Amino acid sequence: MKLYYLFLSLAIWAPSSFGAKAIATYRNEEYDVTGIKNENVIVRINNRLRTIKAERITIVDDAANQYPAVVADMDNLLVTLKSKGTRSLIVEADIKVSADLSDCFLVLVSGSSNDVSTVVRALPDLPANQSSKVSFTVKTGKFTKMEPYRLCLFSEGKSIVLQDGSDIVKRRITPYEQMPRALFQVESIFPESLRDQYSQATVLMEFTIGEDGNAINVKALESPDERFSKSAIDSLQKSRFGPRYVQGIPKSTRMKQAIVFRNQKPAVNQDADK
Repeated sequence: MKLYYLFLSLAIWAPSSFGAKAIATYRNEEYDVTGIKNENVIVRINNRLRTIKAERITIVDDAANQYPAVVADMDNLLVTLKSKGTRSLIVEADIKVSADLSDCFLVLVSGSSNDVSTVVRALPDLPANQSSKVSFTVKTGKFTKMEPYRLCLFSEGKSIVLQDGSDIVKRRITPYEQMPRALFQVESIFPESLRDQYSQATVLMEFTIGEDGNAINVKALESPDERFSKSAIDSLQKSRFGPRYVQGIPKSTRMKQAIVFRNQKPAVNQDADK
């Protein structure tokens, strides 16, 4: 059984107390973003709205640029990593706003960089007090580092307060497709009562890695002694695993694993005195 490890994490900032501006850089000039159309952004140049291909988009804190008296709840935020083929981030969330909004867009921008790591996505109109599902995929090639990113919601160019109970929301990236793997595994203890009989023993175990990563329904299929079985069962139940993921969703999986016991004390040769 191959074991894999995943240590990537993503912190998404969901500001809850300040306004912000999305600034587009175009031909070495900066303009406030008022909307998005396809892959382009809408800005005001010389008092006229123009659709441009921005060279760069940044987020700038601006308390005066907050949409008046409107808040949004962001629930069920899920960020998954799809590593098969092109490496991509899949961002999903449910958004509920307190008033009808149109011309909405989301900006995902690095907290430590302000260039090509920015991603902008247009949203459909958001009706008041109804949960709207948003989902988009981002190629990780656009990101210089997998570290703090800010998620901002805008309508008509003004930022909407995102509420989720915390200024900083941390979410671990979960894999899009991944086989089960061990995060840490407790070593099985060699039974003291068997040290004089065995120098080594192997127990074949069968168990289920649940959606939460715990080992359940653990049993020994093959064992030279039930005391080895008991020790192996105890160690697996104390271990922690990563579940199998299918399209970003954890699934329970039935597994088999051979656990080898090695005796640090040599076995007594009962024929030595004969």
